Amino acid sequence: MNLLLSLIITCLAEFLILWLFIQHDPAKLLLYSLIINCLTLPLASYSYSFLMDNLLLIEIGVIIVEAVLLKYLLEIAYRKAFLISLIANGVTGALGFIL
Repeated sequence: MNLLLSLIITCLAEFLILWLFIQHDPAKLLLYSLIINCLTLPLASYSYSFLMDNLLLIEIGVIIVEAVLLKYLLEIAYRKAFLISLIANGVTGALGFIL
């Protein structure tokens, strides 16, 4: 799957998960999903392709980075941000294996 299609699927899936947790201002949530994933998806793909082939370690790094970004962008507790990031990346990771 190419990077652009992966980005679109990831942004939409993670937006839906954000919406499940934070049920207000969907336009802002979609924008945050785009911003966060435009940063983390290319870095994760590059890291996996050229730096290390340990997908679990890369995903842990992505979950942490996304949780911090969610915490500050949405002004929510770290615990909630981490939970959202963990679930969102679990879902998108599973989609990546399926597709």
